[in-house]
Amino acid sequence: MKKIYSLAIIFLALTTVAQDYETLLKTIVANNPDIAAMEASIESEVLSIKSDNNLPDTDVDFEHQWGPKEVGNKWSVGISQGFEWPGIYSERRKAAQSATDAMAFLKRSNYLDKLLEVKLLFIDIVNTRKNIAIMDEVLNHMTQLKEKYHNGYHQGEVTILDVNKIDIEHISVSRRCNELRTQLTILENSLAALNGGKDCSAIIATLNDYPQDMILSEDDYVEMIKQNDPMLGYNSFMTKSQASTAKAAKLKNLPGFSLGYLHVNELGTHFNGFKIGLSLPLFSNRNKVAASKALLRSLENEETSVEVAKLSAMYSDRAKVLTLHKEMNEYRPMFEDSNNIALLKKALDGGEISLLTYLQEVNYFLKAQREYMDVVYQYHYSLARLNRYELLK
Repeated sequence: MKKIYSLAIIFLALTTVAQDYETLLKTIVANNPDIAAMEASIESEVLSIKSDNNLPDTDVDFEHQWGPKEVGNKWSVGISQGFEWPGIYSERRKAAQSATDAMAFLKRSNYLDKLLEVKLLFIDIVNTRKNIAIMDEVLNHMTQLKEKYHNGYHQGEVTILDVNKIDIEHISVSRRCNELRTQLTILENSLAALNGGKDCSAIIATLNDYPQDMILSEDDYVEMIKQNDPMLGYNSFMTKSQASTAKAAKLKNLPGFSLGYLHVNELGTHFNGFKIGLSLPLFSNRNKVAASKALLRSLENEETSVEVAKLSAMYSDRAKVLTLHKEMNEYRPMFEDSNNIALLKKALDGGEISLLTYLQEVNYFLKAQREYMDVVYQYHYSLARLNRYELLK
């Protein structure tokens, strides 16, 4: 029963972390000005696409002719409307609808990219804060040693060389701490920019650990890409749109028409009637059909190419994540189950090692720990990219 309770608590904790990340991500993106700008741009593009299927403007014309005085003048007024071959409008309407659907996927793709950008920035912040915590602990040890050795020097118990060694190391660690805090400030400012310039201190305060993402099977990722990648949907609908555009271009080789009403006044007599016009596209549509078909072939090839590229990248990214996960597990016992710096200080205080050995060993373990923390960071960073489609749920 206790085991069941423990598993339930762990599951609840992981769920809470995931929900917190999801809530924070959507909060930032909701305030992002780039998203609003891109949505407005896409809306403008959609309206522009729909306007391409409008009828030509109505023509209104007036004519006046002067005749001999004994005959008088005559005038006429008319109104006409032009029409292309009827099937063209149907194909353009299909093209516009497919392009509109494609723009919806483009909008979704931009939203996903921004969510991922914010999540990766969260991971950068978590990584920097964890490094700061480690270096602050080391700096605290160094500060205690510095005070101890300075007191020892004044009492004649240690040499000036030992004091200089600890002072140099204290400066080095302090400098590293300052560099990390500067890096964190830069990241905080970047997050504030993504948040529309609004304060993010409350959000940053909650970023204490990495997101609890899971490595899925290759089949799961293949399904996720095919079902959820917005750019695949975008390319698919743009191909459909161009197919309809190519059909419309071919139909433009057929004649166009114009119908109109005509009123004529001649010698005081009024005439009412209609006029019919016919346009023969002998020159205006030359090479447009071939160009439209060539663009269609290009989009069809691009559609296949993009899917192949995304699947190939997924296989590579997943292999990288698995390697990082293995390395992370190899490192973990040496750093999460023991405090090497504290053990070294205990050995120094007990006289088991010299100050020089202590400093050398501290630097050795710090270097190793930074490598471990970098592996952990790269693992979560790469996994976040691999699991990007989960952000759309």
